[in-house]
Amino acid sequence: MICDDDSFYFGLFLFRNFSFGAGQADEMTACAWEQIKALIRFLLLLPLILLGSPLSARGATAPRLPYTPKQLAELRRITDAAISPDGKTVVYITDVTGALEVWSVPARGGVPTQLSFLNEQASGLDFSPDGKKVIFTSDHGGDERPNLFLIDFHRPGEGNFAASTQAQTNPHFSPDSRWIAYTADPEQSFLFQLMVMDLASRRSRQLTREPMDIRDLEWSPDSRTIAVTRSG
Repeated sequence: MICDDDSFYFGLFLFRNFSFGAGQADEMTACAWEQIKALIRFLLLLPLILLGSPLSARGATAPRLPYTPKQLAELRRITDAAISPDGKTVVYITDVTGALEVWSVPARGGVPTQLSFLNEQASGLDFSPDGKKVIFTSDHGGDERPNLFLIDFHRPGEGNFAASTQAQTNPHFSPDSRWIAYTADPEQSFLFQLMVMDLASRRSRQLTREPMDIRDLEWSPDSRTIAVTRSG
């Protein structure tokens, strides 16, 4: 049996009107059923057909072109960021000047202000809970042995208040803003131990002597305990 377009429409009609002879109705119903199955297959494939059509291609995302040398030279990045306890100020590190420096900007938007001028590689920001200070680290000439630097909003300019030959990383203010916990390598290069500094006296104490690195650290809310992780 050949199902042409006329039999398709006639067959659809037969599902509503069975006034024809049984043989004729059976043949035309079978013909219509084949056409209906073909229609269903077409409708299932229609989204794929449309996706491949020129009409859909108009809305498709064009492939990204490679960056030009000029665009690569103008790329800037933002690394660390921290928000003040009152939620009004964001400090962050960016290389917009060519070196990774500390900047601040109002949380609601505004003109950014450069806070550090070391011309080095700043990292590891932390805001003091009282909102008065920001601590970060920076190395010297790419030696990968950073020291701690403090920015006091009441005394503009950064200060290397913990000048040392040790590599000092991962600084965190205590909740009462009186202490800074950080990691350093006082005994063996790049074997990091937990250190704590009294901000009033600027004196540091070594709290661990582990055969493996101390990594992440977290103060307890009462500023009396520090939890750390270690890895070898």
